[in-house]
Amino acid sequence: MTLGRLFRFALLLAAAAVVFGQQPTPLPKAGPPVVRFLAPSPRDLPLGETRIEVEVTGTAPDDEMDFFVDGRKVGNVTDPPWRIAWQAGDTPQRHLITVALLRGGREIATATLQTRGVGFTSSPSIHAVGVSPIVTDRKGRPVSGLSQKDFLVFDEGQSQTIETFDAVDSPMAVILVLDTSGSMLARRDDARKAAHAFLDALKPEDEAGLCTFDTAIVGTVELTRDRAALHAAIDEARLEGDTALYDVTASALNRLSRLKRRKAVVLFSDVQDNRSRLSIQQVIDMARAAEVSVFSVGLGADESQVPMVFMNRLAEETGGRSYFIRNIKKLPEVLRSILTDLKSQYFLTYTPEDLKPHSRHRVLVQVKRPNVVVRAKKEYQVE
Repeated sequence: MTLGRLFRFALLLAAAAVVFGQQPTPLPKAGPPVVRFLAPSPRDLPLGETRIEVEVTGTAPDDEMDFFVDGRKVGNVTDPPWRIAWQAGDTPQRHLITVALLRGGREIATATLQTRGVGFTSSPSIHAVGVSPIVTDRKGRPVSGLSQKDFLVFDEGQSQTIETFDAVDSPMAVILVLDTSGSMLARRDDARKAAHAFLDALKPEDEAGLCTFDTAIVGTVELTRDRAALHAAIDEARLEGDTALYDVTASALNRLSRLKRRKAVVLFSDVQDNRSRLSIQQVIDMARAAEVSVFSVGLGADESQVPMVFMNRLAEETGGRSYFIRNIKKLPEVLRSILTDLKSQYFLTYTPEDLKPHSRHRVLVQVKRPNVVVRAKKEYQVE
């Protein structure tokens, strides 16, 4: 059969398929990106300068790759090859290496590898602890310009070596949690306006997410630098139903738990929790494990009420702050105060020795200067 006849025959087959209601088989959709380690291997024992390299299928032009070792960020690459040089040190030990592919500020694929340890000796649990202290003078004014050598950190009373240190206002991840239950209907416009202003005041490199809730979580926007998506979600939120304050707080904490950088939850509610399945203590324990600073604003309630006690405890445990207001018109002022706190946070990490699973540790952060006040989390919990 000639080429021309073959072509006409193909056309006839296509026409017959249309006549008999058959559609051509669609092309398979591309799957999600897949990340695979090239180096090191699980059999390697890293020493000195070590290459960490991965290959990725399904990337897009603006993708980025973050590299973490033992929970600490050690590099970022914006173009292939996806490779960094990392100083593993002179002590042979097991390391946990994680890479995260980011697209539009969101984590879309990860891979994790554990290198081998020495012989058959038991290895301590590796857990880099992040702390975001806020330092003020006696009048509550932020103290900036501090360096790593100004800080002392104690874990269960033992002095710790600070391994990474960021000065104030380093990039952060924050999730805004807004109550959209029916009891908020009369304050809707003021709450939306304040939320918009809060997002606009963040730095371009900050990532933000959103949770709206009533009886359950009714809307989410994952962490992103795209402010337009966040503003649209705030405007589209419907106000109805009861209030599940504890459950939505737990969800926001869970979304931030894997990140090793400055991170915070900013929560606004009229604190009439009547739908949550989780207890206060369960959420407090999650906050300790997630290493997140929680800032909360309660509207129109007495501080002795159970949800207010919950907000106070979260702030106290995580180094955040809680506010209680009677009038919705005070909300913009309070959110500006929270932004000032967030912009005044330092960030540091350290790695305690021989952490035990499911253990709880007390943390004390001090500054070697007179007449200052340090606000930071008091405990964390190893999962």
